Amino acid sequence: PQGLKGEKIPVISRIITVADSYDSMSSNRPYRGPLSEEEVRRRLIAGKERQFDPVMVDAFVDMCDTGVIEKIKTKYPDNH
Repeated sequence: PQGLKGEKIPVISRIITVADSYDSMSSNRPYRGPLSEEEVRRRLIAGKERQFDPVMVDAFVDMCDTGVIEKIKTKYPDNH
């Protein structure tokens, strides 16, 4: 948006982009079932530098590895 690139994009927007993409890929859709956690991770990592901020992807993957994301999904099951 507005021609912004890299670090000129607000941090919150970069965070939301990764989180929203994770949610979209790991959720049930009318046209496909949820992707596996492994496939979602692969796609997020593959999109670093092109689609996603690499720092935000690394932080998100770390949260997956430490169980933070699973804990959130368990606490709010209706949102996923």
